[in-house]
Amino acid sequence: MTTFAHNTGFVYVLTNPSMPDLVKIGLTSNLPEDRVKELFNTSTPTKFDIAYRAATSRYKEVEKKAHQILSAYRVNPKREFFKVDKEVAIKAVQEALITESGINGWSSPEPHNLMVGDRITLTLEEGQVFALINYNDMASIINNKADIIDLWQVYSDGDTLDIHVTNSPNHISGFSTDDPDYINDPVPYLNRDKTIKNLDINGRERLLPGERLVWIPRPNNLNQQGVIFEAQGYCQIVSRTLQIKTTIDGYPLLLNDFSYKTIWREAKLIVHQTLELDVPNYWVSRHDIIEAIGKKHPSSEYWLPQLINKR
Repeated sequence: MTTFAHNTGFVYVLTNPSMPDLVKIGLTSNLPEDRVKELFNTSTPTKFDIAYRAATSRYKEVEKKAHQILSAYRVNPKREFFKVDKEVAIKAVQEALITESGINGWSSPEPHNLMVGDRITLTLEEGQVFALINYNDMASIINNKADIIDLWQVYSDGDTLDIHVTNSPNHISGFSTDDPDYINDPVPYLNRDKTIKNLDINGRERLLPGERLVWIPRPNNLNQQGVIFEAQGYCQIVSRTLQIKTTIDGYPLLLNDFSYKTIWREAKLIVHQTLELDVPNYWVSRHDIIEAIGKKHPSSEYWLPQLINKR
């Protein structure tokens, strides 16, 4: 499998009937099923069961943090086994996802470049916001005049934002722009047998070359700084939620349902910083490629190559 600057892997929690008091917390750049097959050898009389899996681009950091959280329960410092219930292990991984795959885990003085081939999964917190910043036309590029064209809001801790970067506008679609195929989930399952559902999708959007996506801390969170992403390719954005929330009218809350009435200090700082950046080296007009958007419908394996059947 080709390794890119950013790639999504998994952190997992395993149980085994031969070791009822222990759980194993590990990572893999493949599917957890592939790792389980590797672990089933002559030294283990029974096969491991996958109690939990989490997709993340910070899988090494998340695994390390989960191990630190549960260090008092580690059976052997050279082994990934812990004497805790699986629910405790899952909670530790979820906590590690927030700290290592969340906004602080991506903090950087410079924008993150989203390159063709990148596959990124971010872990979100309730109340955080994303601002999509765009140069509308060549005049705005010449005058370095960017604008905020969309605002997205997170509604639950542990929700995720997937960013897949491709080389063609044919592959991407957006809900708010009513593009072809926007309603479908690009990766509905996380295993080849299609028995493990991905998190529920609550938004599908697109990012074009030259556009910037700003990850903004929720209000009054002085311990977090904003993060800037700059697209070098065509990005398919998919937001997922642990729990579908609804409006007072019973409609599902989507990524585009923005509820804040005022802007807060942390948001002002990071948005101003983004608007002050130099113009991007590569930029594509939204108007020029509109006819090409969403013309192809790639398979799940295109977006998550680990799903390709290995024989």
